[in-house]
Amino acid sequence: MIISPCISICKTDPSTGYCYGCGRSNEEKKTWKKEDTSDDWKKKQSRSD
Repeated sequence: MIISPCISICKTDPSTGYCYGCGRSNEEKKTWKKEDTSDDWKKKQSRSD
């Protein structure tokens, strides 16, 4: 299990579309929550920071 990068500061920058807290887009946040999202996908997302 990969732990979400969420730090409970959920506000999106209107100019970039990325969250101030975790740096993810809204689409990435939705994908992360899906049960069928693989740990490999999550690892790749975590490394792109």
